[in-house]
Amino acid sequence: MVALARAAAVLGPDTTAPTRARVAGLDDAESSRAAERLAELGVLDGTRFRHERVRDAVLADAGDDRLRQVHARAARVLDSEGAPLERVAEHHLAAGPPQDGGVVELLHVAASRAEQRGDRAHATALLEHALTGPVTGRRRAALLVDLGVSRRVVAPATAHGHLVDALALLPSARERAEVLAHTVPLLSGTDAAGLLRTLDDGLRDLAAGTVGAGTPEDRELRRRLEALRLYAASEDTAHVGRVWDWVARTDPGALGAGTGADALRGAHLFFSALGLHDDAATVAARTVEVLRGDLDDSAYFQPIRMGALGLLSWTEADADLDAVHRRALDAAHRRNRPDVEAFLRGVRSLLRLRCGRVPEALADARASLDVLTGEVSGEARLMVLYSAALALVELGEPEEAGRLLSSGVPDGTSDRTWRWSCLLDARAAVLAATGRTREALALSLESGRRLTAVGIVNPAALDWRRRAAELHHDLGEHEAALAVAGEHLALCRRWGTSGHVGGALRVLGVVQGGERGLATLRVARAELAASPRVLDRARCTVDLGALVREHGGVGEARALLRHGLDLADECGAPVLAGRACAELAAAGGRMRRSGPSPLTPAEVDVARLAAGGATNRDIAGTLGVTQRAVEGHLTRCYRKLGIGGRAELPSSPADGVS
Repeated sequence: MVALARAAAVLGPDTTAPTRARVAGLDDAESSRAAERLAELGVLDGTRFRHERVRDAVLADAGDDRLRQVHARAARVLDSEGAPLERVAEHHLAAGPPQDGGVVELLHVAASRAEQRGDRAHATALLEHALTGPVTGRRRAALLVDLGVSRRVVAPATAHGHLVDALALLPSARERAEVLAHTVPLLSGTDAAGLLRTLDDGLRDLAAGTVGAGTPEDRELRRRLEALRLYAASEDTAHVGRVWDWVARTDPGALGAGTGADALRGAHLFFSALGLHDDAATVAARTVEVLRGDLDDSAYFQPIRMGALGLLSWTEADADLDAVHRRALDAAHRRNRPDVEAFLRGVRSLLRLRCGRVPEALADARASLDVLTGEVSGEARLMVLYSAALALVELGEPEEAGRLLSSGVPDGTSDRTWRWSCLLDARAAVLAATGRTREALALSLESGRRLTAVGIVNPAALDWRRRAAELHHDLGEHEAALAVAGEHLALCRRWGTSGHVGGALRVLGVVQGGERGLATLRVARAELAASPRVLDRARCTVDLGALVREHGGVGEARALLRHGLDLADECGAPVLAGRACAELAAAGGRMRRSGPSPLTPAEVDVARLAAGGATNRDIAGTLGVTQRAVEGHLTRCYRKLGIGGRAELPSSPADGVS
């Protein structure tokens, strides 16, 4: 009777009586008698326990060792009856270390299926359990590789360790190189220097085991590893010089054909763009050619290839970018790569911010940051934090942006990556928005110093000079502001996109002031009209309107400022809208609406708490809504009330309730 109760507790209710009897070690007659007695005692009702507490007591009474034995019998019986592999694996998982290679193989297959479903935690548990069994050589290496892939999202450094252990078990250089080529692209957030050493060793081993130039397969494998080595070197300022040496001596047209060659061409394009060796039109055309190649999935997710998406966003080739972005998202979803999907949402966040869709940019950044947590993609997370912080500043939430930047950098993220400058620039934006102009300038200049030191001069990568020129201007440092603004414009003209040139002209016009500044701002506005950078167009229109007003052109100023206000509203940029309102009032203009749009009850609740000093997180907890909902309500409040941020919220916003 006890044996049957234990079998029933381990197997669960969805099991036939014969299966339960076999696991209990009883014949049909013994099982029938035991089942009747358990029913009489009120323990079982058919195959179910009448009370869950009784089932828990049966399991506790059995003890760990006996339970492992029952699970082991259950796994054998279910496997012999053709039960689903996943169910059999669950019992093996609870039965202690596997005792033979067949169980190890079954666990490996079950783990692969779990990975395909996106259930990485379960895949990890199955693989770790399989590794406790009698497994050596290539089989152990295969398990370690898959375990590394499974853990790449939650623990990239650990995943890299599994990869290194697997390589040590493989007997041939070619096998080791093939494992590297297929797994390194999956190791987001791994220590760049350590990854670089692993790739150096792999290429050296492959060269030592190859006769002459090797077979076409050898050459393809070598190109893939070389592309990945460039990626690893670029993420560490101590090694980035290797990248520039390679760019200088490499003719991309002589790289040959194949996926590896395409990846190397993508790398050459990316780094050439960072160093401004090519202009935007050239980069856009060549990037589209590379990305239209016949790509297999593993190559598609090489980090260098992902960098090509960034290139297209810098070149303002939006039509091409949309198509490639959709293709990449589809591929990431197929291969269960939430980290890559998150990275792609981060790219879209930057794009939407540039195009003036500020609330949507913040929503994308938040969604991306929800995935890029802990060790995952520390360097990629810096870019997304940058976008989120700038969006919050535009939304009038610099304090919230500051808190995000303080708490959002994962432990272990290296400041030796060139992307650290994005974090510094975002912090500079927050300081500037809270009136700490001198500190903001120091951070902006430091971000630029770091980029310049590693050869990155393209303002499309980070337009730190724009911010530095504006901050010099705000501090009354006219000559310094003019020098930085002029340098920024020269680099933007070398890059050649309307958006970057128009944005640089806008900054120069503001710094120049007077009649000269007016002329420059008019040219900037015309340049930006051909660009998708709507937020910069809105800024330029408001700046031009303000300067025209100062020079007495009141009628033209009103028209410009009304247009600037419309653009700022369209962008969801309340800070800029508030400035346009103030300038319009100074020009004697009236708002098109008779008064502020009425607030809804939900907006009043949020505004009242924000005016009282509550953070967005506090408000969300108090009202039982998401933080994104709070941000959306505040954005609409600012726009309806014609103010620039929470500091201007009235203490009694309820007067405008509809």
